[in-house]
Amino acid sequence: SGNGESITMNDGSSGTVDDLIDSGGSSPKPPSPFPARNPTPVPITRTKVEDVKDYVISRQISKREDLTRDGSPQDLAAMFMAEDVYPLPDETTFYNDTIFWTERYVATVFYYSMGGKSWTNEFNFLTPNMTTCQWGQTYMRPSGLFRVGIGCTRNFRIGDITLDQNNLVGSLPAELGFLSEIRYFSIISNSVSGTFPDRLKYWRKLIIFDAYANSLSGEIPEWIANWSTIRSIRLSSNELSGTLPPGMKNLTEVSFMFLDDNLFEGSLDNLGNCRKLTSLYLEDNDFEQKVDSNFLPNLNLL
Repeated sequence: SGNGESITMNDGSSGTVDDLIDSGGSSPKPPSPFPARNPTPVPITRTKVEDVKDYVISRQISKREDLTRDGSPQDLAAMFMAEDVYPLPDETTFYNDTIFWTERYVATVFYYSMGGKSWTNEFNFLTPNMTTCQWGQTYMRPSGLFRVGIGCTRNFRIGDITLDQNNLVGSLPAELGFLSEIRYFSIISNSVSGTFPDRLKYWRKLIIFDAYANSLSGEIPEWIANWSTIRSIRLSSNELSGTLPPGMKNLTEVSFMFLDDNLFEGSLDNLGNCRKLTSLYLEDNDFEQKVDSNFLPNLNLL
């Protein structure tokens, strides 16, 4: 039953080859040419840009598909913020600093969305050693001080954007909706195109919106009802179309409304609650009815 050849074991006793096998073998085994080692985990290195993109995606500030498109306004903004002097917020960041960082990112997306490098005047936009509130200039006019670029509230939130006749080209980015304290937005005489981003419905403190002489298209959205604080809205000389939505019934504070030189049509009934209107411009559209003092008694100009 096996090989009976007698051999001398390491302990000096006699035995057979079978005994050696059965005992598990006491002879030293030759060293393996591939010694076993515990694998060393390879550290995953992340770039600052990836961290910024993950952050704005997790906060639903920008969409993943926009951030992953090379050269998009969101991609360029993420690269700027990754090298910016303001650090990416984390769990130790104060609430206000988180808001300031977010608004700075949004302003940067806006800059790139509007072709900022080709602006007539960049008004300090994207100057790293300046706060976002310093991305603008103040001028003296007979009527007083006039702010161009970004203006801020007393709490250092973005409260107004004024970039008239400044060669803005592109579509308004949805990220603008995160500027929840904005009150004044003016982009007169530029080449801004596209439709109203739905996120602008969060501009619940808006007082003046002036987009005269651009190329905005589509319809006035129903969510314009959220702009219940607005006092002046100028959409003249664009490519807007459709009927005036029921949401306009909620614009009870508006005094000045300029809708002329567009492609609007249909009824004006949804302006019936705008009892504070004193100036209303409707010409060069295809509305179905006339407006008289019985409809809106405070009108001075038509």
